[in-house]
Amino acid sequence: MDFSWVIKCLKLASNTLLGVFILAGIILFIPTKFAEILDVNQIRETSRPWISLAFLSSGALLTGNLIFNGFNWFRSWSNARKHWVLIKKYLADLTSEEKIVLRKFIFEKTKTNRLSFNDGVVQCLEHNDIIYTIAEAGVYGNVVYNIRPQVWRYLNKNKQLLNINEKNSPP
Repeated sequence: MDFSWVIKCLKLASNTLLGVFILAGIILFIPTKFAEILDVNQIRETSRPWISLAFLSSGALLTGNLIFNGFNWFRSWSNARKHWVLIKKYLADLTSEEKIVLRKFIFEKTKTNRLSFNDGVVQCLEHNDIIYTIAEAGVYGNVVYNIRPQVWRYLNKNKQLLNINEKNSPP
């Protein structure tokens, strides 16, 4: 017996499985009066085992798909949250040079600045996902950088992080 059709069923898209699940559920569970009106009563009685199999298997595959996608979403959300915690820790311990670069964004109320790509401080901020490049072609060694939206909001709410004091000043 050839079971290659099972593999083909496992590859069906979720929306197709949902359609099979709903249609099989309607055929199986509608009252007899409505089944007679829709003219599916005879099909339901003669093919009940196959319709039940389609209903249960599509339901199981949809449930597995839901669990798998839910797990992937949670893992993505958890990684983003961990990354944001690391960014906040980094912002709490900025050097005075990094604060000067970021002050240009916050106190000039702009999300875009032209900065030198040769500057180690700018490269460090980019490496730590505080700012990012939006235009590769620079003029006289300068490149256009944007500040990340969540960093922008966080620093606007916590401007005291950009105050320069003895702790963060260079030696």
